[in-house]
Order: sequence, then C-alpha cells, then structure tokens
Amino acid sequence: MKLRKLGLSILLCSAGSYSLYCNEKTKAYIWGNGVYQALPGQGLSFNNFTPKQLIDFEDKNLQKLFLSEQFEGGITGNGDGYIWSAHKLSSSEDKNIIDGKRQNIIKINVPKGKIQQIKYTKQFVWIFTNNGEVFQYQVKDGQFVNTPKKINSLLNIKQIECGEDHFVALTNDGSILTMGDDTYGQCGLGSNNRSTAPPFYESRIRNPTKIENLPKINKIICGSNHTLCISTEGSVYGWGSNSQMQLSHSEEFSRVGEPLIAVYNPLRISALMDSNNQVLDLAAGNEFSVFVTKNKQNSETEVFACGHNIRGQLGCGFVRHISDIVKLEGLSNFKININGKQENVEVKQIECGYNHCLALTNVGAILEWGDNEYGQLGNKKRSFTDKPIVVSQFVQNRVASISCGSNSSGVIVQQ
Repeated sequence: MKLRKLGLSILLCSAGSYSLYCNEKTKAYIWGNGVYQALPGQGLSFNNFTPKQLIDFEDKNLQKLFLSEQFEGGITGNGDGYIWSAHKLSSSEDKNIIDGKRQNIIKINVPKGKIQQIKYTKQFVWIFTNNGEVFQYQVKDGQFVNTPKKINSLLNIKQIECGEDHFVALTNDGSILTMGDDTYGQCGLGSNNRSTAPPFYESRIRNPTKIENLPKINKIICGSNHTLCISTEGSVYGWGSNSQMQLSHSEEFSRVGEPLIAVYNPLRISALMDSNNQVLDLAAGNEFSVFVTKNKQNSETEVFACGHNIRGQLGCGFVRHISDIVKLEGLSNFKININGKQENVEVKQIECGYNHCLALTNVGAILEWGDNEYGQLGNKKRSFTDKPIVVSQFVQNRVASISCGSNSSGVIVQQ
C-alpha cells in the first residue's frame, strides 16, 4: 500500500531523531476543548477549533505536552515543568480572546531532578523525574497546589501512567505497582471474591502494591478505567473495565450468567494478532485500546484496535459494534519510495484522548481519527471521522511529539 493514498506530500527530514532533554528550538500547539455556543445575534466561527501556537512558551522550547480535562502541562529541554488550567475555546466570535494565551502558568516545584512525565488523576497531579522518583501534588477546588509529596515507596521507577482515578508505575526491573480506584479491577490485584458482572462496589488500594505473576514488562498505559502493558517479548496483558470489550475476550464477555465486564487479574490479550505480529506500542482511551505491531514476516507496521466505536475512535473505517479486535487498514502496511527502494512507514508514537487518537509516523505525518465534538481534530468541523486522516497543518514541519487530552490535542514542532 502506498502512502500517497492518504494525500500526503512528505518531507523525509521531518522524522529526525528526538530527545526529551535537548536545546532544540520548538513551537507548541494545542487545539480542542471547544465549546459550541449558538447565541442569538452572534456570529459563529470554528477558527478557534484549529491548532493554535502557545505564545507564552515561545522562548522556553517545550519538548513535550501533557494534557488532561482539567490541566495542560509541558516540559522544557532542561527538564523544567509548567502547568496551567486547560483552556476552553468558544465558537462565538470574540476578538478580545487570544486562543494561544494561557493564564496562571505555574512552574512546578520539584526538590531535585529533571521532570520526565506529568500525569493526572481526579484529585492529584503526579510528577516523575529522571532519577526515578515520583512526587504527588494535590488539586484543591480545581487548582494545582505546588507542594510536592515524595512517594517514598516508589523507587527505581521507569514510567508512570494514570487513569481517571488510578495510578500505575513501572520499575526498571519490569515490575508493576498500582494504587487508587480498583472498582473494576484497574489495579489488577485480584477479585477478592468480587463478581465480574454488575453491580460493582467501590474499592480502593491505598498504597502502591506490586502485581504478581506478570512477566517482565517494558511499557504500561492506562485508559479511563483499564490498564494495559507490553512484556519485553511483545505480548499484551490487560485488566480493569471491559465494559465495551476494550480488553477483547469477546467469548467471555458474551457468556451467560457472569459476563467478563470487570477483569481483576492481568489477562493476556491473545486474540490481538496471530503469531506473526509483535506488539511495539499501545494507547488507550475511555473505553477502547489501540495496538501498534510489527509483522514478523515482512516487518510492516500493522495497527489494531478494540472497544467502543460509536464515535469512530477505532479508526477502522466504519461506525458500529465491533465483536473483537479489528485492523486499522488506514494506518497499516504503508510503504514509501526512498531513492528507488520501498521502505516501511512506521508509527513512532500513538496517543489517545477520551474518544479520539493521534499517530505520528517516522516520515513526519500526523494522522488523527475519532470524536470531534470539541474540535479535538482541529479541522474547523464538529463531525467525527472513522478512519485516519492527515493533520494537514503540520505536513511541512519537523514534528517532535504529539499529545492527547480528554478532548484536546497537542503537537511540538522543531524549528
């Protein structure tokens, strides 16, 4: 399959190497979080629902954005972190509002180390530093409290991820620790005689607890109420809510008596692919999951998804109930001609919001699909798309990284 079918004009130099801590000059763009307001006597404009450069950070060279429903945050090349309230865009024309301007920007206070990740749950902001430490910050009345609390029981950490109200940490030795909301098994620590079908009763894990009986893990990711991980051998495991089959296992989901709606222990997603594919990366939204794989026979990238699809968030080209895992034909098996040689197009990074996705390829193109009710696709429309389309504004840019919030999107481009 040729990449030109997507209507791309690719700059090969746009897929250069990238490091989180560097002095590359960058520009940051965010779009989404739009509010449609049809008010009498006022004109409507969807210009606000397009990528807007963050003018407050022109001299700070942000290298990565971290977006949520409540907050937006970013990390600079020297490891400093900033956080501010998420910006809501209106479709009502107001010339006094500057969409690229942010208010109450706070430099995050960390005792030591460079910030590597900024993650969010309902009541907390979580900071992970390059020396493997994790700090917790409270959110009170919707405001970020810039007082760090070190989580002393989290040591030698490699990565952190957060769902709506649960926290997951991956250690350097490949172990996983979890805490927070465990109502649907988000923490993966066992059922304690709970049913896998409704009704569900609130359950919480107060302190970081290790998940046993998992192989060595290489990466973790969280949806709203489910968790996924990749082993070093390329196998995928998942636990938590399976309300829309975001963890696959359609047979168990459909069984009479006690359907598999909640998964309390890590479950291998064996139906993901056949033995010809190795999972390289994954992402998760509210009630869906996306998997980036490599075909072992031809080394081509193939992307799969499962879960809820009412807003096109699976990117499979149609909107209807999916019985199990489906392949994204619009993001799989692409090739590009380089100096007369056919090269595989790879997915470098994939991110999911509540019901939309972004994917960054190794040839610099960003593709997006899913919900667009709040302008999170940035194309001056409110209609969703059920298959990957190109974010045309950045075709000629060197894109460093992509990000998704609940209903927003962000891009860092190198100058």
